[in-house]
Amino acid sequence: MYIVQPDPPLELAVEVKQPEDRKPYLWIKWSPPTLIDLKTGWFTLLYEIRLKPEKAAEWEIHFAGQQTEFKILSLHPGQKYLVQVRCKPDHGYWSAWSPATFIQIPSDFTMND
Repeated sequence: MYIVQPDPPLELAVEVKQPEDRKPYLWIKWSPPTLIDLKTGWFTLLYEIRLKPEKAAEWEIHFAGQQTEFKILSLHPGQKYLVQVRCKPDHGYWSAWSPATFIQIPSDFTMND
């Protein structure tokens, strides 16, 4: 078995969603790195997301499994967040983190129960 370290995921997109009938959330989507052939089934990529308010020291990390999109529900209104994603094959090493994407959470972003 080869030990592989893939490139970071691509096309990281982050968006605030505020559906009328549900809680607002941060929607994160990305694409797998292009040099890994996932269609043959030889590799399964696992993903991890990290985010933090711009001035915070600590990252919040979420394991996303094999999915290429993820929802985050616990955010602070008015904060600007940095978001990154990385991946690893089931038998290999984590990639570097993707370039950071920034998103401003609206001040009227409400966390209704």
